[in-house]
Amino acid sequence: MIDLGKVHEREVFDLIGQHSVSITELRPVLAALGFVFEDDFAWLRRTGRVEQWQAETLVECEFLARGRKVYPDESDFDSLRLSILVSSLPEEQVVRALNVVFEIAGQARLAISHASRAVSRAAIPALVACWTQEILGEAGDICGSESVAILISMEYDKRRAGPTGL
Repeated sequence: MIDLGKVHEREVFDLIGQHSVSITELRPVLAALGFVFEDDFAWLRRTGRVEQWQAETLVECEFLARGRKVYPDESDFDSLRLSILVSSLPEEQVVRALNVVFEIAGQARLAISHASRAVSRAAIPALVACWTQEILGEAGDICGSESVAILISMEYDKRRAGPTGL
């Protein structure tokens, strides 16, 4: 079995404000970056070539008020939860996604945390290096590769099948 935590399938960043934010304040920032709004979330599509096993989405964005998901058109919110599918993106796209996260935080004046710790833009190289090394060590290939996608899929299939040989 592979350790799904070490293949960094999804890395989550919380962008937290000191006050409530309305979608009318934030929509221009996200729209300028290319985000598409759907129901209670927004997402940014990758540009360039996307292999069939890779994620088409660069960054997913959920809107939260006091830790609960809300529809941004119906309620103000106090934080954003931005997700990056690290193992399903080539390394250069992971770097691009992280730059988008920090761009949003900077423009909206929101603090960023990852794994409950404050992070800065200067941490991007270290985060990417750590993730890519762990993916390589656990899956034997680089992030965004077909073999990593296959290993993750096989791991989920095994878990759905349940314990065997008992």
